[in-house]
Amino acid sequence: MSLSGLSKVAVGGKDSRTDYISKPFNISFGHDHYKEELMQLKRVAVALATLHPPPDALVYRLHGVFRHGDELEGMSFTWMDENEALCQGRAKRASVELKNRWVDQVERSLHICHREGIIRGHAKAENILIDKDNNKLYKRVD
Repeated sequence: MSLSGLSKVAVGGKDSRTDYISKPFNISFGHDHYKEELMQLKRVAVALATLHPPPDALVYRLHGVFRHGDELEGMSFTWMDENEALCQGRAKRASVELKNRWVDQVERSLHICHREGIIRGHAKAENILIDKDNNKLYKRVD
């Protein structure tokens, strides 16, 4: 399954398989760009991990990186089954109640992140994933 150039990868064996979203590094921006991206994602992960209790911010978190030989090739994020990017068509099909719920979730997530000094990414429709239960996860993997 692919979403906006992202692909699904499986890690582990038959009994302990976990699916992830794979996002390749955009090498055309240079190695410094992906190093900075990784450092930003690490700061997000550390900030969110140190909150007690853990935040209810729905933020897509970096799981790890993958490499080929000595070269870093990309990043992995936890997979969501049946995810779909928010788009005009999806928004038009949603009830007013559901749209209000999405707005509340995005607002709450951004508030928590900003309160913790996490200001990263673009709050735009393409960066909102809707899961099969009509919840959303704000993410920055583009």
